[in-house]
Amino acid sequence: MKIAMATRNPTKIAAVQTVFQRAYPGEAIIIEQTDPPEGVPEQPLNREIVAGALARAEAARGACEADYYVGVEAGLMQLPGCSRWLSTQACAIVDAQGRQSIGLGPGYELPAQIEESVISGQPLRVAFERHFGVEDADRRGAIHYLSCGTIDRRELTMTAVRMALLPWCTEDGLNDNG
Repeated sequence: MKIAMATRNPTKIAAVQTVFQRAYPGEAIIIEQTDPPEGVPEQPLNREIVAGALARAEAARGACEADYYVGVEAGLMQLPGCSRWLSTQACAIVDAQGRQSIGLGPGYELPAQIEESVISGQPLRVAFERHFGVEDADRRGAIHYLSCGTIDRRELTMTAVRMALLPWCTEDGLNDNG
């Protein structure tokens, strides 16, 4: 099975590889990487998260032939009725016919000073590195530090991919409108 992704991020690629391999045991899972699309914000907020995941999947779809096109995007979202923002990930899966599914990973609150910096336009990794003095927030993810090393970025990504893959486990879960 061939999967195309518009990313060069090794954490996202490894998460998609692992989830698809578990969902389709015995299948050879080949992932082709393409460049991310232009115009996706570095730090997506609210609707931009899912829009970015879809844009990544569609960019991969436009770049090569595959069985599935997967886009993963992380950002901050504010839930209705809640004053705080949650860091979360979205995954979009599109097939060759254009059918699509969306999944979200867990959401978690950031420390207030990080949240303020990100909402003001600073990328999460930059805000995190500046406030906490770490140098590898992009590789490990803020969640690694906030969870005392018990949760990693790959795990969050895998959850979003699993949720997006649910409808593909049965053809009845998808409709022609995505």
